[in-house]
Amino acid sequence: MQASDLQPLLKPRSIVVIGASNEETRIGGRPVQLAKVHEFQGAVYGINPKYDAVQGIPCFPSVDALPEAPDLAILAIGARDVLPQLELCARKGIKAAVIFAGGFAEIGTPEGAELQESLKRFCESSGMVVCGPNTVGISNVLDNAYGTFLTVMVEPKPKPGEVAVVAQSGGACISIYTASQKRGVGFSYVINTGNEISATTEDYLEFVADDPRVGVVAAYVEGLSNGARFREALSKLSGKRIPTVVYKVGETKAGADAASSHTARLAGDHATFRLAVRDAGAMYAQDIEQLGELTYLARFARKHVGKRVGIVTTSGAFAAILTDHLVNSGLQVPKLTTELQEKLRPHLPSFAIVSNPLDITANVVNSEGGFQDALETMLASEELDCVILFSVNNLIDKLADSIIAAAKASDKLLMVMLAGDAHRVSDLDQAGVPVIMDTARGVKALASLIDWQAREPSSKTTPKDTGSRREKAKELIASARERGDVTLDEAAGKKLLALYGIETPKEFVVTNSEEAKERFRSLETSAVLKILSPDILHKSEVGGVVLGLKTEDSVADAYSQMMATVSRLEPNARIEGAVLQRQEDKGVEVLVSARKDPTFGIVVSAAMGGTATELLNDISLRFAPVDEEEAREMLQELRLYPLLDGYRNSRKADIGELSRVIRAISDAAVDLSDDVDEIEVNPVIVRPESAGAIAVDCIVKLTTAKS
Repeated sequence: MQASDLQPLLKPRSIVVIGASNEETRIGGRPVQLAKVHEFQGAVYGINPKYDAVQGIPCFPSVDALPEAPDLAILAIGARDVLPQLELCARKGIKAAVIFAGGFAEIGTPEGAELQESLKRFCESSGMVVCGPNTVGISNVLDNAYGTFLTVMVEPKPKPGEVAVVAQSGGACISIYTASQKRGVGFSYVINTGNEISATTEDYLEFVADDPRVGVVAAYVEGLSNGARFREALSKLSGKRIPTVVYKVGETKAGADAASSHTARLAGDHATFRLAVRDAGAMYAQDIEQLGELTYLARFARKHVGKRVGIVTTSGAFAAILTDHLVNSGLQVPKLTTELQEKLRPHLPSFAIVSNPLDITANVVNSEGGFQDALETMLASEELDCVILFSVNNLIDKLADSIIAAAKASDKLLMVMLAGDAHRVSDLDQAGVPVIMDTARGVKALASLIDWQAREPSSKTTPKDTGSRREKAKELIASARERGDVTLDEAAGKKLLALYGIETPKEFVVTNSEEAKERFRSLETSAVLKILSPDILHKSEVGGVVLGLKTEDSVADAYSQMMATVSRLEPNARIEGAVLQRQEDKGVEVLVSARKDPTFGIVVSAAMGGTATELLNDISLRFAPVDEEEAREMLQELRLYPLLDGYRNSRKADIGELSRVIRAISDAAVDLSDDVDEIEVNPVIVRPESAGAIAVDCIVKLTTAKS
């Protein structure tokens, strides 16, 4: 949908309220009241056969009787009456509508679903743009156009500003608005998308991105119909350097598919959604409170921020508390150089602690001029990127003028953290000084803003054509499909890896004990025996893996026992024999995978591998394609990265080769995206530096839509 299509919905020049009421408190009365109270500049009409006028505006018996076709129809009527009225609106030439009524797909009945589907078909055929149904409506605060029944929009009058709210929940929409309004935030748009039969979250985000009056966007998401467009909309906002904060509610639902691989369990909906948000240049909020905090702080994003934070406080205890919060959030509280300390001393009481944090004590009120000079000196220093001032309410009120003057003299962010309710919070806010009441939440918001300001929107390039290896891989897949397999067995999976230049162990497929003994002789080392079946993904859980086999007899015995155990535990699985492979030397075990997310596309994962993968839940994600530089970044994000980087004087692992393996798996997933849903290698054993890495086990899940 083009942004211009939403003009009559979000910037209407005239409005009609269908179901208009004389009673301001009724759903049909509130939009009329809002148009009057906020002095909407266009024509406003009512539709209700009971009245000739409602609240002083002209009222007509039907849409057909209107003297003109308004831009926007607001439907304050029951669900069953919606479609007939929309049809009348379309015949009249009305291009947009807001539908308040519930009783559609959200109630979970076949009747509700069919009612909604009929509305959707109508919108598609007529071209009418609709917000809802099941919505509290839309508010264009800047143009005084209110298609809502919310009482909170009446009094106090919404403050015009730069923040646009796009929320898929009416309750969340109200919560974000009211909490932000109390903090003096000004709004451009407040939009509850409802059931999205026509205009979607993606449409609204693209629309507000095109409005130069919008400076910050807050989005509350429950689900997406088009992940690619969602990322494009966020990227559009990011490209215009409009800070955007997104919160998605709802945990990943457990299901059969999610339980079929380590990767699916680790990289669930939430992890992938967070990746999509960050990758597109937006900020992700952990909860609705943080959404509000980030939205508030993002209004000050034009000020420079960075990881090196200076602290000024009148309390030694809070200096320590604030330092802990900053460091735990990945920020720095650097000790000031002797030179900077000497510059600060003349401006502060003799007993002040001049380091970082600066503990200036409450006596600073007796030398307010020196306090301002000290703030300006810190903000001007190249040693610090931003400054936090922590104090109590009465001191902040007394020092407010100095704080404002210091902030206006710098392009760096000066932020106040406040204990108690100060009277001059609004003055500070309007002067470009954010005031934070919750220390922990405020520091997390600052860390997110710092990360956002430092990032550039990602740009992906498609891997070069890999025709020959892709065709050979497709032959492997075609053979598996002919057998009715939905996964490649381990042997076939490793052949696919080898095509992409990934080293795999020397191994043989064996189908009986005697063949296992014979093949063991050529390995000349300890061996591993693993069940070979396209129906068994986690072999160790059914007795399908035996390690440390050192003799021919032990191999033969292991084969016989394995077949008996697996057949008993998995009686319906197709058994194709076993893989007898060289047992590799120990190294760092890493899981590498690429899986097709149904919403956002191919997601590449790296995690510490082996049997403890899910227990550790230490994972890094990127969207494909991933190059070797990005692969290194993924590895460095892991909490257990030190194990690869020479922990406690151990030899460094071959991170370069592991990065190449990650890139190769990404390339394979992109090449084979029509045929493969997931490639998981667990583990890749990473040898010491310059010695390479080897993939010792893998799962390749085929796209089941193919036959």
